[in-house]
Amino acid sequence: MVYKDQHMHLLFVTHDIDSGGAARSLSILVQQLVKRHKISIITFISPEPEKPTALLYQQLGVSLYLFPWGWLPVSFIGCEPNIEHHQELCSRQRKYLPEVKHIGETADVICFNSYAPTSLAPYFPGKRKVLIAREIIDTSDYHNYKKCTSMLKQYINFAIAIGPQESSQLQSMGIPHSIVYNSSSHIPYFEPFSSFPPTRFGMFAQFIPTKGLDILLLAYADQAVILKERNVHLHLFGINLNMPSKSTQAISDFIQSYKLTDFIHLEGWVNNVEQHMAAMHCMIRPDRTGSPWGRDIIEAMSIGRPTIASGEEDVFVKNGRTGYLFPPKNVKILGKILALLSEEPTVLEIMGKNAFEFAKDHFNPEINSTHIEHILLEEI
Repeated sequence: MVYKDQHMHLLFVTHDIDSGGAARSLSILVQQLVKRHKISIITFISPEPEKPTALLYQQLGVSLYLFPWGWLPVSFIGCEPNIEHHQELCSRQRKYLPEVKHIGETADVICFNSYAPTSLAPYFPGKRKVLIAREIIDTSDYHNYKKCTSMLKQYINFAIAIGPQESSQLQSMGIPHSIVYNSSSHIPYFEPFSSFPPTRFGMFAQFIPTKGLDILLLAYADQAVILKERNVHLHLFGINLNMPSKSTQAISDFIQSYKLTDFIHLEGWVNNVEQHMAAMHCMIRPDRTGSPWGRDIIEAMSIGRPTIASGEEDVFVKNGRTGYLFPPKNVKILGKILALLSEEPTVLEIMGKNAFEFAKDHFNPEINSTHIEHILLEEI
C-alpha cells in the first residue's frame, strides 16, 4: 500500500546541508516533497551563514535541527573520514540523544541522506527507515565493513541507490532497494551553444585532491601546442580565490610556467552554476575515483552539455554519444580527447543534444521525487 496524496511528516537526517553533491541533491528533493508533506531535517554540521541553504529551508517552512554527531564508522571511496574523531563525538553527544528521539517521534518516515548519518538509525525504533545510498563504502577494512553492513540490515528497511554501482553494493549487503537517479535542479532543457571559437571546457568542483584538477592541468599542458593553436580555453570553477593558499599558488605558478594564463582561467566560487555552465561547450570531470555520474554531470547534461569524465560506467557518459570516458588519472588519454574534440568542436553540440535527450528522460526532479516519495511512504 502507498500513502497517496496524504500529508505526511518526513524526517531527513544528513551530515551536511551546504557542501557537496549529497547536500545539493537533498535540497532539490526537499523542494519537491515540501509541496505535499511536512519536512524536518537533522544536520550533523552547522549550516554555513554565507550559503543560502538554511534560508531556503526556512522560507519553505522546513524545520531544521542541528545535532553534532559522528558518521557511520566506515570510509568511502574518495573520502576517508577520521573515524576515531567521529566515535569521540558520539560519546560526547550521547546525553542529548533523548532530544533527537523526540524529534523523530512525530515522523512517519525517516530518510538518511547517504550512509554517513545512518549512525543515528538505531535511535528511531518503530519507524520506517530508508537510506539514500549516494556513495560506495570502502571494503578494504573488511571486518568493519561487515559490522556496519550488519547494522544497516538490522535498522534500514529499504534503500534508494543513485546508480548501478551503489545498487551493486546494496545487493551484496542484502539490503532491498530500487535505483532512482539524482535529479537536476530544474526540468531539463536544451541551452543553445555559443559560437566557436573559442572552444570552452569547464570544470566545477571543490578544490580537493580527489577531484583531479592536477590531472586536467597536466592533460592540457601535454597538448598545449595544439590546444592553444585551436583557441581552446579551460575554465576552472570552485577554487576560492579569496583565500590564497600554497595550493592555489601552485596552480597559478603551473599555469604561468606553461604560458597558459590566456587560456586557463581560475573563476573562483559561483552561485549561479547553471548560467556559467551554459557558457561552456563541454564539462570535464577528471575525478580520481572514476565515478562518472556526479552532480556536475547531471547539471551539465540537463542543459545539453556533453561531459568528459573518468571511469568505466557508461550509464550517463557514453563514448562519442553524450561525451567521452577515460581511465582515472590517465593524463595522456584525457589530453588526446581534448585535442580530438577541439579539431571539430561542432561535434560537441551534437553530443550535447544527445546528453539533453538522456537527461530529459532520467533527471526530471518532479518525476524522480515522485518515485522517491512512493518508496518513502510505502508500508513494509
